[in-house]
Amino acid sequence: MQSYTSTSFKVPLTVVVDPLLKSPPNPDSPGLLSWDAVAPTNEKVRFLTPVELYPPGSSTPQPPQANYLDYLRGQAAQGAKFSNISTITVGGRPATLMTATTSSGMDGSLGCPFLGADRGEGCYGLQPDLSLRIAVIDMGHGTTLLAWARIGIDAPDEAFVSMFERMLASVQFK
Repeated sequence: MQSYTSTSFKVPLTVVVDPLLKSPPNPDSPGLLSWDAVAPTNEKVRFLTPVELYPPGSSTPQPPQANYLDYLRGQAAQGAKFSNISTITVGGRPATLMTATTSSGMDGSLGCPFLGADRGEGCYGLQPDLSLRIAVIDMGHGTTLLAWARIGIDAPDEAFVSMFERMLASVQFK
């Protein structure tokens, strides 16, 4: 286990990174921290501060809603499914932890790390081939921090999800 302190991320933080992840993250940018699994899989851990998003069915970006959690849960009307929901604390901040899946792609529905990002390539959203274990963290002052573990829908990796939850428990905000 090693500790990582963000260098460019909008929400300065320190987190313990498990050996299952390649470190340092790539990138460590103002809107995104992203770690890939060491094993050759599609598993990743991402921390995102969305600056804009594409509501499901929309091709026009919008600023994140004031109550991001309500916005995210509202995606159930477009086919998103949320399960294993609990309230936790991340770095002393209240958070909601849940598993999110969908049967149809929702490009950009979670958000984009910078203004003008391409909905399909530069933004993040629920996808039918993925299961996300996602934490919605209210940072106050209109800022939401999202953190999630991305795993394949057909081969759930409980060890990866457990590692992610331990990672969340280690977060310290600067």
